[in-house]
Amino acid sequence: SEWLAKTITNRYNVKRRINVVNNAISDSFTGLSKTVSTQHDTPTLTYIGTISEWFDFDLILHALEKYPQIEVRLYGPIRTPYIPSHERLKIMGSISHDKIIDTMNEASGLIMPFVVNDLILSVNPVKLYEYIYSGKPIAAVKYGETEKFAEHVTLYETKEDFYRFIETCILKSYKPNATKMRTFALSNTWSKRGDEIVKIISSR
Repeated sequence: SEWLAKTITNRYNVKRRINVVNNAISDSFTGLSKTVSTQHDTPTLTYIGTISEWFDFDLILHALEKYPQIEVRLYGPIRTPYIPSHERLKIMGSISHDKIIDTMNEASGLIMPFVVNDLILSVNPVKLYEYIYSGKPIAAVKYGETEKFAEHVTLYETKEDFYRFIETCILKSYKPNATKMRTFALSNTWSKRGDEIVKIISSR
């Protein structure tokens, strides 16, 4: 990430330019078949990834109280002792990588509700490339690295921003441009990143 590049430059007084090569979506992931959409009757917000101290449970609990018609599903390993209890907050456990596409396909929308700390600032999130490939409505907290996805992801800074996403993209029949989103994801695969790295090395 750009944040890490700046941190390294400042900490070690690096004089030469650092080339940042971002994360990407795996080529094998884009080759997985996708089933026909089987969304739940209840509007469902889905998160897929590690559940740790950076997860913004306060935001999710407030949203569940404000919108009694929605449900939130969390898929992934738990790395925090604090998991709040709520009847519409479903802890689904880890899933295999080849099940991620179908899990995204079942959701009404996909979320990345993180508390922005130094660790998160350093992350160019792989999950957003995968989320975008799904063609689903997406909400992610706004910071330097997620701004790169702004064309395809709703970025929020406040609870009110997140609520607007729920109201406009989840509770109404909003449909993003899935074709455009998939094209973006396919232009950000690891094979493309490999070409980029070779070009950088060759230019030195």
